[in-house]
Amino acid sequence: MRILIVSNLYPPYYMGGYELRCAQVAEALSLAGHDVRVLTSRYGLGCHRRGAVCEEYIGGVRVQRLLGQYHHGPQPPVRWPHFLTKTRPQLQDAHRFLRVIREFKPDIINWWAIGGLTKAILPIPKHRGIPDLFFVEDTWLIEESERNGNEERPLWGILWDKEDKSWYWRPVLERWEKSLERKGITTRPVFFSPARACFVSDFLRAEFEAAGFHFPAAETIHGGVSVNKFLYRRETFPNDRGPVRLLYAGEITKDRGLDTVIKAVALLPQEVRSRAALSVVGEDPIVGTSFLQEVKEQVRSLRLSDKVFFAGKVPYEEMPELYRCHDLLIAPSLRKEGLPLSMVEAMLSGCGVVTTGSGGAMEIANLADLPLFPKGDAVALSRILESMIDNPQILDGLARRGQAVALQEFSLERMINRFLEALQILYETKQRENVEPFK
Repeated sequence: MRILIVSNLYPPYYMGGYELRCAQVAEALSLAGHDVRVLTSRYGLGCHRRGAVCEEYIGGVRVQRLLGQYHHGPQPPVRWPHFLTKTRPQLQDAHRFLRVIREFKPDIINWWAIGGLTKAILPIPKHRGIPDLFFVEDTWLIEESERNGNEERPLWGILWDKEDKSWYWRPVLERWEKSLERKGITTRPVFFSPARACFVSDFLRAEFEAAGFHFPAAETIHGGVSVNKFLYRRETFPNDRGPVRLLYAGEITKDRGLDTVIKAVALLPQEVRSRAALSVVGEDPIVGTSFLQEVKEQVRSLRLSDKVFFAGKVPYEEMPELYRCHDLLIAPSLRKEGLPLSMVEAMLSGCGVVTTGSGGAMEIANLADLPLFPKGDAVALSRILESMIDNPQILDGLARRGQAVALQEFSLERMINRFLEALQILYETKQRENVEPFK
């Protein structure tokens, strides 16, 4: 199969696990013998500058960084007229998308994280007769629909907001609109309805259904983690091997709950706290906010500077070793998580995990019987930590149970096999229809 993967970001420029999993799947599909190409944004690359490279091979996959990114990174200055400033680059993106389709002739288009990309490209596959599959790991589409009244639309849809007015240039606009529609580019409201949707968790699937999204075909495929990269068989936790090494790993934003972890460590009895240390790995992804500084000030005010260590953002390639150097991952998220695979990475690495079970995290917690604490409840978390620190055998059992579940239910290999089945269904359906999409 020729598979065109579309993602708003792609490593080495990424925000989180969504983009990393996209790259892992792309490389796995390529290794399986499929012809895979990735189309993504210029984010992080500076392709607007002369001489910047917009195409490369990563892990054997051809990656084209051609599209604009309208949520992340610096935005072009707004000039008059306002709508032309915003619509011209998006129209160029739609033409770039069409050019890639004409050149590559994909059998399937596979959407991944698409927040921040122009909405003008979304209806093109259906217009061209190409089946598309959307792998869903966040609620971007729900958030967009709430802002736009359930209608995904290019920004130049504002041209038609006042159709009762007879602008002298309306005939020109209408001719322009018809020429674009012949190519599959619409200037009117668009409802995004891919042929198939694969959700990373049952929770996320339920969220979309509750918001009124009903795709022609849908299923849950739990995200997976590379066993080869993360699996680590550690020895039993001894009673005398030093402090229990606690870990927080993720973005440092208020809805991720790091401040709850700091409070919980402060609530530990002094003697218990002396046998623990907390590493904080991550950064605040939003420039200009002060939450990270607030947390550091919280650490100072609680006199925990000798117990809490800020390591900054660690490259993904170094995460396996990071997990192996720690004993217990704390996942204190307050927000609705899709499926936080940092929990699975830690479990494969032999770490115990405790969590709020927020969103899809509950699916991991239920399968592995992980300890749970209410969101924002530092007292409850502190009690769990105290029991783990005082009883290494409990922590050892938690870690071994979690590793077994991660191997059985959340391996990347299992995910890839199920994902290939979903792609194959689309491909065979199209073959049976025997419709040539390219003219």
